[in-house]
Amino acid sequence: RAPVVGGYVPIRAGTLNCQDLRMVARIRELVLLADENKIDILAVQETHLMSRRDEMGGGPLDCVPDDDGLSTLPQTTKKYNVTLGAAHTTADGGVVGGVGFIIRADWDAKVQIHGPRKATAVIQRTGCSPAVFQNIYAPQNKAADEYQAFWTELEADPKRHVLLGDFNDGNDAARAITEATLSRLGLKDAGITRDAWTWQSCGDQTVQRRIDKICVAPRHGTCSLHTTTVGLTTDHRMVSTVMRTKAFARRAMSDRNEAFNSLRRSASESNLSAFRDRRRVAAQLSK
Repeated sequence: RAPVVGGYVPIRAGTLNCQDLRMVARIRELVLLADENKIDILAVQETHLMSRRDEMGGGPLDCVPDDDGLSTLPQTTKKYNVTLGAAHTTADGGVVGGVGFIIRADWDAKVQIHGPRKATAVIQRTGCSPAVFQNIYAPQNKAADEYQAFWTELEADPKRHVLLGDFNDGNDAARAITEATLSRLGLKDAGITRDAWTWQSCGDQTVQRRIDKICVAPRHGTCSLHTTTVGLTTDHRMVSTVMRTKAFARRAMSDRNEAFNSLRRSASESNLSAFRDRRRVAAQLSK
């Protein structure tokens, strides 16, 4: 998958609300899911991991915040690197959120966890421009003030090329907030039809919403969006799309540099030859 000179390199991006990754087996299943669907970067929400370490046996797996507040998980396979953030523990002992990324190992990646609801990944290959992904788990839209505050804060974050995750905008009021914010950020919904659903109520399976989304800056383009029913126990579908990042015209740039250096050498040699001729003429006249 080497960059095409002057062209684009495809990135297959996905998002999934996995609803609990405290079991090692679930993380391995998620990595296999990414591999089977040829996903380059998969954003995950609701990890439910806590900020303490447990043994990587068959039981719960908790992440370990480092000095920068980044919670990391050891690499699961040779193909993918896994970075998962801790969830937030509520006063009543509940667990909320936890986000992270599963990224194919042949991409250079820098991941930052900004809390239980937001994470950022910058991925790049040699000869390609970087792509910035922001993964979000928005508050449930029942809390209108909290929901609006989340999107207001997000709008002030550094620029991103792709915004993906669980938007939790299942009603008209919440959808109006997200659409207005996306418009101001210059991001476009990668676009499956409104009839397609990504979440289905466990209690009433006729209740279906499209709340998991991938929104992309126009310069990165997209192909059609796909939803995939996964084997994990979750009421969400995985959403994926193919976008692109710019490949530098490395050979063309190299050719231009070589032509410039050749002209410079030629000019230097010509000037040196002319200087020697003038010195030779001057020496003859002085005799």
